[in-house]
Amino acid sequence: MKKFFTLVLLIIVTLPVSAQKTNSSQNISLPEVLCFETSTNSGTTNCLGIPGENGMQGVCSAPGCYDRAKFELSTNDNNGITRYAIQIASNSSFTEGLQYISGLNRFPKPLLDLSDFLYKCEWEGTYLHKYCTAKNKTYQKYNIFGLKPNTLYYLRVAALLQINVDGTFIQSEWSPAVTAATSNTSLIFDIDIAPTSDINSAPPYTLYYLDITPDDITTSKDTIYIKTTTNALNGIDVLINSPNEKLISISGDSIPSYSGNFARTISGFGLRNESSTNYQLNPKDLGTIIVSSSPIDFTDTGVTAKVGGPLATFSKLFDSKDLPLLNGISGYKLKVKSSIKNNAKIYKETLTIVPYSSY
Repeated sequence: MKKFFTLVLLIIVTLPVSAQKTNSSQNISLPEVLCFETSTNSGTTNCLGIPGENGMQGVCSAPGCYDRAKFELSTNDNNGITRYAIQIASNSSFTEGLQYISGLNRFPKPLLDLSDFLYKCEWEGTYLHKYCTAKNKTYQKYNIFGLKPNTLYYLRVAALLQINVDGTFIQSEWSPAVTAATSNTSLIFDIDIAPTSDINSAPPYTLYYLDITPDDITTSKDTIYIKTTTNALNGIDVLINSPNEKLISISGDSIPSYSGNFARTISGFGLRNESSTNYQLNPKDLGTIIVSSSPIDFTDTGVTAKVGGPLATFSKLFDSKDLPLLNGISGYKLKVKSSIKNNAKIYKETLTIVPYSSY
């Protein structure tokens, strides 16, 4: 950015800003970057506001944010009418990938305008009497958008102060730079069939040998655990299907997929949620597992004999409420009811479980 010793701005001027450099008599201090973070976790953050002690994984999940960041400023005793601009680059000398953060939408842009100088409370989304009349929760969580995944960024700040009613400004030098690297987009997905969720099993995942008594409801001893973590900002949906919509024996007998109360059918099989948990550094900003109740009800509500029967088409098993999910675990029991007409054979079906995330 070019800098001149004096500049008088008329009210109608909206050109890129150049301003007088700082000296000790002009009563403007060099600001600092208190925190610049993308992937910090619990206990490693320097930010004072949201996400606070939880780090950026408290709002983006692990391994961190892939297209946004959070910064906070230290004014170093500049007065309340001082405004600040943000500069980023891809190298420490700020000669490559040099951009400025827009004061309008917080996206990087090539040129600096007067409108890109904002109050500290505007950048950080906080309330401050006379300057910021309302909080902005989004900017409290992250206030830079449109970054590239898996990229190291350098960031620094400059202050701007109007010193005369005629529009004369003074601008500080740019502060020392700080760095943060965005993460890649990430989806971690695992299936385990085990008595408890802390046991890891290996594929092929098989739910072995349910000893089924005709007219009785049999519940699998092991549980199908689905474990997932994603930093997808729009969350994750997990889908399931049963291609044959039935358990089939080698003799051709079958037990159909069934949704509803087993008391109302002579035979059928389905899944019922046993438990769902998710470890959340920040429960207000990360997703919660929501087991699907429509069009197929896999929840644990209602009578214990109620199940959801997967279909040949994919149906939603659960989602994360359109938010990133951290260490989500959702477990399902298989329940089967057979008719006296079913032969004593081994019955099989392959269930396909598919995750997808929206970035």
